[in-house]
Amino acid sequence: IFLTYILLISRLKWLPESCATIILGMICGMLMNNQNDPLLYLVGFDPKTFFMYLLPPIIFESGYSLHKGNFFLNLGSILTFAIVGTILSTAVVGFGVHFAGSMGMITPLSMNESFVFGSLISAVDPVATLAIFSALDVNPTLYMLVFGESVLNDAVAVVLFRTFVSLSTSEGAGPVAFLIEFAMVSVSSVIVGVVVGLFSALVFKLSRLHEFPSLETAAMFVFCYMPYLLAESLELSGIMSILFAGIVMSHYTHFNLSPKTQLTLQHFSRTLAFVAETLVFAYLGLSVFTLRHSWEPGFVTVSMILILVGRAVNIFPLSVLVNKHRNIKISRKEQFIMWFSGLRGAIAFSLALNAPGPHQLIVVSSTLGVVLITTFLFGGGTLPVIRWLEQDKPHKNVSVSKNKDRGQPVSTPNGREHEPDHNLNKFELMDKSYLIPIFRINHKDIVAQDQELSRMRSQMFMSVPSNDE
Repeated sequence: IFLTYILLISRLKWLPESCATIILGMICGMLMNNQNDPLLYLVGFDPKTFFMYLLPPIIFESGYSLHKGNFFLNLGSILTFAIVGTILSTAVVGFGVHFAGSMGMITPLSMNESFVFGSLISAVDPVATLAIFSALDVNPTLYMLVFGESVLNDAVAVVLFRTFVSLSTSEGAGPVAFLIEFAMVSVSSVIVGVVVGLFSALVFKLSRLHEFPSLETAAMFVFCYMPYLLAESLELSGIMSILFAGIVMSHYTHFNLSPKTQLTLQHFSRTLAFVAETLVFAYLGLSVFTLRHSWEPGFVTVSMILILVGRAVNIFPLSVLVNKHRNIKISRKEQFIMWFSGLRGAIAFSLALNAPGPHQLIVVSSTLGVVLITTFLFGGGTLPVIRWLEQDKPHKNVSVSKNKDRGQPVSTPNGREHEPDHNLNKFELMDKSYLIPIFRINHKDIVAQDQELSRMRSQMFMSVPSNDE
């Protein structure tokens, strides 16, 4: 926490917080390893702990803090990059690793092992991506397009990984079985998240929990975690469920909460996500010295090349396709930054620890190597690249920090809800006419809540003593 604070107030604007936290974890892991500290085996990276306790608050906060208007307007483009792009990247890496192994360039993996590795290594880190595009100062539509893709990409990569793992135990499973299972898991996971989100909206709208803020806040946190546990118990994707539950809750449930609970949930969810992200990157640094590895430089090199090629196959052709149906085009410079910002993070490493097969050590070590290289090389180099590409623009005092200025995207309703009906698309029209009246309190109450929130924030700032006092 204090390391992040030092980065925020110092001139090291080019150093992402994730890199600094990883370095701190590596130093601690090296010291503990040299001294044979008994805590060494207690602080290692545990994938079960990551997926059960650290990942849910990160993904929920990402969905809950999305700017809903831009997200739904660009949903088609986001799904194109997240689903089609991730599948293309997985195919490029999977086929490439299997071919390189058959040619004797690296340790040969079976076809299924290759695609398991391709799916897990296609998970892009949304934390770093968010900070990078905040620094880019792109238009809000493009920002949402890229951030939405990076968040959904993780969910799609996890579903792909689990699908390939399950197919490895199924005899005679082919492409048709893969597509059916992938579609079933994805759609079912989204349905679980949406249903839980809508159910929570009805509960808070019809009940009188707003008269008891403590009970209301506790109930809200139960609903936040419920879609993840429910989806995992049904052998679906908890990540995809909790992501869409967060989006639905921010669009409906949020406005049925009392002002105190709204304020508490916003800040606490962000704080919890920050703590989880910090622990994740610290664990990554510790894992360099606390896990048993089988390093193969050739495998890491081939993986890096294939990842860059796969990212290019994802971004550039799909951008051409998406631009045909967009009013705001994605420029060549912006496409290059999107390609360059394809960092890999803790999700890829956690999936690698769960990868089956006789070559798991090589997969784990190579994944960790790719995560470290992309985080330091591309994470640290993104801002200089942006400066170079935007030489004709004045340089602002930007930061690659996620915590400096987050805004309050869920504190106000979608601004398009009060536009004339002919300006709205079909989903927005249905949302305005049917869904909002059912799942939200009336507009007058929302206006009163906004006024109460403004009053509470003013009281909070006034209660802070000044230097003169």
